[in-house]
Amino acid sequence: MSILEKNLNKIHIDPKVTKTIENFKLISGTPKIEKVCDSVYVAINYGMGSVIIFDTEEGLVIVDTSDSRRVARKIKADLGELLNKPVKKIIYTHCHGDHWMGTAEFVCPDTDVIAHREFMDWLEYGRRLKGKDMRQNILQYNFDLPVSHRHIKIIPDKPGDEKLVLPNLLVDDCIMFSLGGLDFKIYHIECETSDHLMVWVPQLELLCCGDLYYASFPNISSPMKIVRSAYKWYKSLEQAMLLEPRYLVPSHTEPIKGKEKAAEVLRDYRDAVKFIDDEVVKALNKGKTLEEMRSSITSLPEHLANKSYLLELYGKVSWAVEGVFRIYSGWFEGNPTWLEPLPAKERNTELIDMAGGPEKILMKAAQKQDEDLHQLALELCEIVISVQPDNQEALEMKIFSLQALGLNTFNSNARAFYLGEAARISQKLGLLD
Repeated sequence: MSILEKNLNKIHIDPKVTKTIENFKLISGTPKIEKVCDSVYVAINYGMGSVIIFDTEEGLVIVDTSDSRRVARKIKADLGELLNKPVKKIIYTHCHGDHWMGTAEFVCPDTDVIAHREFMDWLEYGRRLKGKDMRQNILQYNFDLPVSHRHIKIIPDKPGDEKLVLPNLLVDDCIMFSLGGLDFKIYHIECETSDHLMVWVPQLELLCCGDLYYASFPNISSPMKIVRSAYKWYKSLEQAMLLEPRYLVPSHTEPIKGKEKAAEVLRDYRDAVKFIDDEVVKALNKGKTLEEMRSSITSLPEHLANKSYLLELYGKVSWAVEGVFRIYSGWFEGNPTWLEPLPAKERNTELIDMAGGPEKILMKAAQKQDEDLHQLALELCEIVISVQPDNQEALEMKIFSLQALGLNTFNSNARAFYLGEAARISQKLGLLD
């Protein structure tokens, strides 16, 4: 039995977390092809991203193509005869790979591939930051661990199987084309990225919104990625609200059907994002520090927090506060103590000496673990590890608190960060099966 399995018997797990994970599977639901309305289908849960297909008399229009050729092949097989028609247009809602890495399986010789002009800038950003992005994806998706220890189940294409299909038609603010009696109006918006597009089909009153909306509190601030503007996000939601869609089809999670429901979802989503932005701005104008904001802006208003599509399954309110703060403010908050801080190792060496040695600090950490105060226990362990990186007792205690925190959150990203790192340290110590 591994250390991870042994620890399970000692960790108290909040039953509300277990129930939420069972009831709301953001990414790991059953793969299916769902008919949204006449001639529109969406392939959901095959991978991270969905594929939306418009079947017109003159050919197919596809919005987003999933996260790998492997996923796209499975979708193609399940779509069957629907794909007998030529694919005339493919639209990338934005540059994240889970929206366009499957394109090679759908594209035809004369297919137009449409993206925003900044899509190419984001590709260049990815090329320059390839090493950073690789490390970030390893930590977020646990690609360096056995599949059984990956808490967001993504299996990318094998090296050599990837084939990038670049856009041949770039959009600035908006563009429109018609095919098979349908008009496709493509608008530039901003949410997870600055190159985002949404696709409006007025005859069907259908809006493909990409990542503008998905059934979770949005990932306004992804912990390891470039900061996103909550202000521009909620302004883009207001732009979508003006269209009054009957069908709202995101590129993750289930489509929303019915004008009243779509209006409610877009309004609540706008209100949630705007609430975070407004609260941080108010706090900044009152001279509040980020630490003060972390303790005062901790949740959405109750009427929003209780909505199933605003549960913190993917994004988190605390992370959003951090991100919005960094959009509007620099890294220095005015206390000159932290203008030129010491390296953690130097500072913590003194703290360990003052405490009477690492054993004293770890004894206190163990006490905090017994009290279920695992964040404090982690930070105490980190003091020792920063000075003695191979201290086995500190590392094993860190594993335990990482597991406790990971098993007590239903946020898919946080769960992956906590449990992935616990497995990674266990692997380093030879304790992972």
